[in-house]
Amino acid sequence: MWLTALRFGPPATAAIMLALVVSGGVVAAGARALAVVCILGSTVAAALIRRADLRAHATVALACFAFAAAGQVRAGGRYALGSLLFVAVVVACLRSHRASSARTTVASASRTVWTRLGVVAAATALLLVWLLPLASGALERRLVVWLASLENEEESGFSSSMRLGSTTRMKKGDRIVLRTSGAEVDLLRGAVFDRYDARGWSTTMTRRTVVPALLPEADADTKVVFARGARIVRGREARWFSPSSACDPGTASGKVAVDDAGLLRPEPALSYDEIWFRTRGACRSPLPAAAPPGENDVEVDDRLRAELGPVARDWTAGAVSDAARLDAIAARLGAFGYSLDVRLDPRRDPVVDFLLRRREGHCELFASSMVLLARTLGIPSRVVAGYRGGESNRSFGYRVVRERNAHAWVEAWVDGRWQTFDPTPVVEDMHGAASRVDDAWDGAAFALDRALSFVARITLLEWGVVLACAAAVLGLVREVSSRLGKRRRGLRTGGDDRDALPAFDALSRALAARGHERPPAEPIEDFARRVAAVHEDWASSVEDALLRYAALRYGGRGSERDVTDALERAARTILGRVT
Repeated sequence: MWLTALRFGPPATAAIMLALVVSGGVVAAGARALAVVCILGSTVAAALIRRADLRAHATVALACFAFAAAGQVRAGGRYALGSLLFVAVVVACLRSHRASSARTTVASASRTVWTRLGVVAAATALLLVWLLPLASGALERRLVVWLASLENEEESGFSSSMRLGSTTRMKKGDRIVLRTSGAEVDLLRGAVFDRYDARGWSTTMTRRTVVPALLPEADADTKVVFARGARIVRGREARWFSPSSACDPGTASGKVAVDDAGLLRPEPALSYDEIWFRTRGACRSPLPAAAPPGENDVEVDDRLRAELGPVARDWTAGAVSDAARLDAIAARLGAFGYSLDVRLDPRRDPVVDFLLRRREGHCELFASSMVLLARTLGIPSRVVAGYRGGESNRSFGYRVVRERNAHAWVEAWVDGRWQTFDPTPVVEDMHGAASRVDDAWDGAAFALDRALSFVARITLLEWGVVLACAAAVLGLVREVSSRLGKRRRGLRTGGDDRDALPAFDALSRALAARGHERPPAEPIEDFARRVAAVHEDWASSVEDALLRYAALRYGGRGSERDVTDALERAARTILGRVT
């Protein structure tokens, strides 16, 4: 009994440790999901794997992963004590299958097991509590140095500020950022900037309004799903990427925040993974529109105005409306060269250097130049950043947006509303299509993404209910299979001879003395047929007695007294011949 209970010791201890850690701090959703999945896997392994050594090692390995994932917070003494208990249970579990296979008793094995268990547990706990933090500190310092070089790339330019050139490395990457399904959209807004300095752009539009996001998913025209491996800004800077025509949103939380730039923000900030909305037809509950232009939308530094004003007036000569002036600026910029390998001169303003000297650059420089030229003409303008285009997954009916689809464009106030302008020349196809094999691989990755996201959203209480139900179902299945297995083994192999009739034991000994011993795994019916083939005059009576005994024991047919008499007669016959 104790060996059976010990099978479930590692997952049970890991589950208790996870509960204690969560009670004292916040465990990241990914780490929590990994811990719970490993605990569930360890429980299943303990219940279903029949080979003792394989079961013990699989159970312990999965529980160790769960325990490591649960330690992704500063848990203090709780984790130290939990480590000691966990190591003790793990060592006992690994030792238990040996004791079971050797058929040792608890009394004979306990002293050795628990002595070794105590030594190993104390040593391992010392490593976990003392040496591991020292090693992790050194490793963490190295990681900080390494990750510092990736800081700009991790931010991806899509936060409250955008340094010019921050998306160039990103635009060379193939990492999947998000997937869209439903109505096709070209531009996905994620950031809007209204204040410029020589290094880049920032935003002053920080006020947010929380609105309902209750659209049923089945009624949505477009759905946007973040890829779990995407480099995206978290926390308060988290944002959805959505088309400007989006309305009637729907989210898992039932809420969404809208800032003054008309950007959609997850609400609460941590509940962000997917959003859906209407992008065509009549809106039932339009989102708050972007705020009308303010003084920041026409602000240009005096030095820049002096350098860019003549260019703007020259390019728009003859244009009689703001829309015509913007089209003229976009047309002139369209003749410039496109390149991701532009090195900015820190001694010069990058926009002035682009317009008057290099005449070659990336989308950030095109958008920035158009905005500043428009502002010198008194046209309110802003830089918008997000993604453009994507690859069609024809097998599964959605589009894949990668890092290289990052893009910057312009929104200008024309005819009483914000309108979109894109001055970057079209030099590459942003709307690709992958092969069928790539579609299949990405479909599998997308399915895994969705499964992990579902697991990460499950609360600890819900996981407790799931694990309890799983344990109950596994216990029931194991009990039923055990009973059926015993019945099946009894019918096929003769079952456990410890409950055999004394007369059957006497007959078995008599046969063994004549050289006809029955192996424990041999079915009684097969043994009877083997005895019948012996060239002895007692063979037929022994066969009859054995078959009658099998029918009584495993089929309930016949009388125990009659069967006992037949077995005793057969045994006396054999013994009489021996003597």
